[in-house]
This record gives sequence, C-alpha cells and structure tokens, in this order.
Amino acid sequence: MLIVSPMEMLAEGLEFHNGNNAAYIIGRYDKKTRAFERQELHSLDYGLDFYAPQTMAAPDGRRILIGWMQSPETGQSQPHDIKWFGQMTIPRELSVQNGRLIQRPVQELERYRGDLVIYRNVYVRECLCLPQVSGRCVDMTVRIRPAGGALYQQFTIKIAKDTELYTAVTYAPNNSVLRFDRSHSGFRHNIVASRKALVRYQGGEIKLRFIIDRFPPRYSSTMASRS
Repeated sequence: MLIVSPMEMLAEGLEFHNGNNAAYIIGRYDKKTRAFERQELHSLDYGLDFYAPQTMAAPDGRRILIGWMQSPETGQSQPHDIKWFGQMTIPRELSVQNGRLIQRPVQELERYRGDLVIYRNVYVRECLCLPQVSGRCVDMTVRIRPAGGALYQQFTIKIAKDTELYTAVTYAPNNSVLRFDRSHSGFRHNIVASRKALVRYQGGEIKLRFIIDRFPPRYSSTMASRS
C-alpha cells in the first residue's frame, strides 16, 4: 500500500475533490525490480483539512498515521495573538480489511475518557438536546437507526453549537451520503466549507464517533513565546 499526496486534482464524484488530496494506492511491489503495480486508488480522508500524512511503526507493531490538519485557505482564521500556523490530526491506527484501508483513533485516547454519559433508545423526532452531552473536548459515539421500520429522510448532529455557530454532520440513508458542513462555524472568509462521503450502511443504521478537541487559549501566549 502506497500513500501519496497529489496536488491540484480534479474532483471525481465524492471520491476525490478539487485541490490537494491524500490518497492510498493498493498494488503489488516487486522487490527485485523495485516496480510497483497499481491496482486500486482510494481517498485516504474525506475531510476539509487533511494533507501530507506520515506513518510510523509503534513498538507493539501498530502502524500509526498522522496528518496535517490545516489548509492555506484557513490561515486567516487563527487568533491574531497566535504565532503558529496549523495543527496535526489525532493519530490513527491503520489496518486492512477486505482490500480497504481502515483507520481508527489510537487506543491511547481511551485513558483520557471520563465523566461517562450514556443514553439508550432515545426517540428523536424533532430538534433534541440531551442533558450532560456538552463541552468542547468530547469523545462521543452515536448509533442512529430507524424506529418502527420506517426509514428516516436524514438526521443532523450540530457540533460545538451555541446561539449562533455550529458545525453540522448530516446523513441521508436514501443515497448513503454523509455530509460535513462548517458553513456556520465562524469563518469570515469565502472558503470551501463542506465535504460529502459515501457511507454504505444497510437499513439506514449508522454508527459515528465524534472526537472534538481544541487548543487551550490559556496556553497560547506561552506556546507562542517558545516557538
């Protein structure tokens, strides 16, 4: 498997988008001739800010990937008193299943969990806000399934929502499209704000994990002086 970072690509449906992409190529490598025979090409990530990923081997044998989580287009959106630009993604454990690359957040994140909140069999019909499900540093797993056998048209989860701003994740089971939209996240520049990905789940059921983090503002001046 070969991971590459092509630039200035043209969109190919929902698999690739215009601009800079991260992709992985499945194929065969001949060590004697040093030739790589390409078989399949897929997107490595469907988000808005992900590029130039690198991998490393952990002592226990896991292959860990981390990517650059910033694009030049969003450079003007950082706080004025911050003297750094860009962040890195949460590290991901890589594996291969049925010829596709599987990525999961590293297991080390489990040790940071606390204040467990669990809801089961919550019927959602209109806008709903669950008590104690809040905060800007959250690791949340959500399983959505139809109730009573009727397939819903779509559902939307609004992340980091206040009275005005939010980031929306929407899933429509009829076309199996998951949409990430930060049009109302507070950007003041005209940049790309949404992406779509094809997520094939049977019967309208889908399981999503949201990991929300932020750079602590109270450390900004200290970190800037050290950079």
